[in-house]
Amino acid sequence: SGFQWLAGIYAFTESFDITNEIAMFNDFRRVDIENTGLAVFGQGTFTFFDRLHLTGGLRYDLLKLDGDITGSFFDRNTMSPVLLNISNKEEYRKLLPKMSLRYDVTDSVMTYASLAKGYLSGGYNYAFVTSEDNFRYDPEYSWNYEIGFKSSWLGNRLGVNAAVFYIDVDDKQMIEYIGGQRNITNAAKAHSAGFELEFTTRPALGMELFVGLGYLDTGFDTNFDSNGDGIPDTADNRLPYASEFNYTAGVQYCHTSGFFARLDVNYLDNFFSDAVNTHEIDGYALVNARIGYLADRYDIIFWGKNIFDKEYISNSGPYAYGDTGVAGEPLMAGLTVTWRF
Repeated sequence: SGFQWLAGIYAFTESFDITNEIAMFNDFRRVDIENTGLAVFGQGTFTFFDRLHLTGGLRYDLLKLDGDITGSFFDRNTMSPVLLNISNKEEYRKLLPKMSLRYDVTDSVMTYASLAKGYLSGGYNYAFVTSEDNFRYDPEYSWNYEIGFKSSWLGNRLGVNAAVFYIDVDDKQMIEYIGGQRNITNAAKAHSAGFELEFTTRPALGMELFVGLGYLDTGFDTNFDSNGDGIPDTADNRLPYASEFNYTAGVQYCHTSGFFARLDVNYLDNFFSDAVNTHEIDGYALVNARIGYLADRYDIIFWGKNIFDKEYISNSGPYAYGDTGVAGEPLMAGLTVTWRF
């Protein structure tokens, strides 16, 4: 038997000064936000009989939010201006446990199961705030369950990995569209479930071919009024931005000298951008490439994303007097240099 552990501490502070003005509606909002956070975490792994590994971990998370918004907006229901002067302070403290069990069936096959509590912090809206009710949104919590295996066959020339997961979410953070205005709110319970398959083969020295498939089923476990009309409208709907299928495939070559090249394609199936499931976005595939040199002390990598400059829509939704769409990122290229001291 054996024991391995790690522990750490993480802290941050951030501030935002945001001014949002919509001239056609005579709307003006100024938001000042200051956030501070502290996280302390520890994790330990016990090994039994050389093949059974039990891991437990705990993270303590502290987040303090301080937000102020001032300004005015034109209320199109009363046809009159409304002044805004809202201050809010919040403090969130949370313990986040996790546990996993891994068993090495052989030196090249392992199975595992894991359980972890997830957390997404609360925050503030700013662009379309009309009252204290929609200025702040609460944290999102989740329980994440996963089982799977990882394996290597044929003298490490073939790799096969698989995982099945289920995520149970409370206070799901969602974008709420009311009168064409968008704010983040909390939408009670939701879930995600699915599986992932990965295959890797190495047909020649330095060459690797890989392909992956993912399936995702999502839904709301409590009905949610996402457009403010008083009618819950999310029963049997998919969560936004959750493609049912996704695929990835590619090839990579690494020379013993340190030079390498990689080409991959990633496909996302159709998905909805709203909880009502009225705005469906077509699926798309993007091709990316990397070429460079990897050394002990430094890396030089030229990279390109969406190298064929595919035109696609990444987001859409209702806005004021019509629908809007957001174009996806075009061809981007760059150089990354890393030096290790």
